[in-house]
Amino acid sequence: MWVLILWIMKENMQKPDAEGKTDTVGPAVVSKEERCDDGNDSGETVGSDDEGCDDGGGVGGRGGLHARLEARRRELLRRIEYRRLKRIRKLTVPAYSHCKNCGEKLQGMYCSRCGQYALDTEQPFWKYIKQYFENVYQFDSKVWQTLWLLFRRPGLLTCEFNAGKINSYVHPFRLYMFISVVFFTIFFMFASDIARRSMREVSLAPYNMPDTVLVQLRAGTMRPDTTVYVYDGSGLAEMLELKDVPTDGLLDVEPVFGSRHGISLVGMPRLLLDSCLYRTELTADDLENIEAAQHTLDLYVPDSDEADTDAESSGLDIEYDDAADMDRIRTFDPDRTPVYDWRMKHMDQNRQQERWEQENFVNNMLAGLSKWTPLYMMFLLPIFALLLKTAYRRRRMNYMHHFVHAIHINSFFLLLLFIPTAIMIYGFEAQHGTSRLTTVSFEIFFALVFIYMLLSSHTVYREGWLKTLSKTLFVFFSFSFLAICIALVLVIWMIYAYYY
Repeated sequence: MWVLILWIMKENMQKPDAEGKTDTVGPAVVSKEERCDDGNDSGETVGSDDEGCDDGGGVGGRGGLHARLEARRRELLRRIEYRRLKRIRKLTVPAYSHCKNCGEKLQGMYCSRCGQYALDTEQPFWKYIKQYFENVYQFDSKVWQTLWLLFRRPGLLTCEFNAGKINSYVHPFRLYMFISVVFFTIFFMFASDIARRSMREVSLAPYNMPDTVLVQLRAGTMRPDTTVYVYDGSGLAEMLELKDVPTDGLLDVEPVFGSRHGISLVGMPRLLLDSCLYRTELTADDLENIEAAQHTLDLYVPDSDEADTDAESSGLDIEYDDAADMDRIRTFDPDRTPVYDWRMKHMDQNRQQERWEQENFVNNMLAGLSKWTPLYMMFLLPIFALLLKTAYRRRRMNYMHHFVHAIHINSFFLLLLFIPTAIMIYGFEAQHGTSRLTTVSFEIFFALVFIYMLLSSHTVYREGWLKTLSKTLFVFFSFSFLAICIALVLVIWMIYAYYY
């Protein structure tokens, strides 16, 4: 980790000083060189600011090293500027000189008279695809250039935006919104699945089966030879999977009456029925639902054969599976048809209801977090910018400049957060839980975010390393404290809204 930190510090030392010296009225490299050249031409001794300005003489060991670093910085900045201008001019120079629609002389990619785009009809097909994504989704080469500079040159994008070079890169807010949507969509998609499986595993873990039965079921030689009605047939399959029993070819689960965890028609080996299931009675709610369904079928489908063979005459759009379900409901006799259950006998209805309520609570919390977390992150942006403005109030910068800086830092935060989040999800998927690797990955993540914020602030605000370090510590921990407090308030409000 320390090798990585030292490498980042070394790269930042080689960064063009103009990245941090960018003024809002023009490129900083010109103003910096003019200051140095004017001081040398007039014969005055040019003093150095927080970062220093080379006097051109290279006197002494420190002066020679500083001169080489300054030359390297100017060279890197010129290279970045050259690439930017080359990319802009490539996109603004048409393939022909006059508009093919009205004949007006072209001054750019759009005709000043009729507004037609100067499309090159002789270009290859792949360029049409490229232009489609550029025009419709605003996805062009500047996306990769923006992402590269976001990681490679902390603070440069903020300086470029504050200098008015806005169209050369992806707009900061558009960049943040795109990263935020992708990250939270992927995260909550996996989080909901992991939470559901974790809740089921907790509820299914206490169920025990004889070891002799497990050995025979794991052998994979048994096939379904008995079909019965079972409560929570899907849960039975999940419980067997949790005990390393493959259910493909062993169970045939088909929900019949209502929900996924209600009564199912299950095909299973006789051994499983005799050893793990017991006969039970229908609950009052299930009995009422079945009687209501039978009464509805008697009113609208008086003859079951008619539902299977002549659906049009019955007035209903009945498929084959629907007709089979109707026959099961019609022929189900609560007094004579046996119903089985595999769950613990001593678990009463209240305990089952409590577990279902726990699952419902987790699902509602995840739904609420997926809705409010992106808004919560956006709400933190102006607070972060306000802390930056407070810490660097002597720089007399507009609040919008601090806001752009906050957006770029948070964009880096979300992009880098993909790595520890992926490690955490992999740990849960591999049944490892929160492993040591996950903890270390998040520790490295927060360390890198702090280092990035330090380097970016040093580039944007042009202050010395000690001042920047102290102010970065203040902003980092103040913002973390406020973010945690606001998150706690949000979670408490969501819990209160769920119960009340």
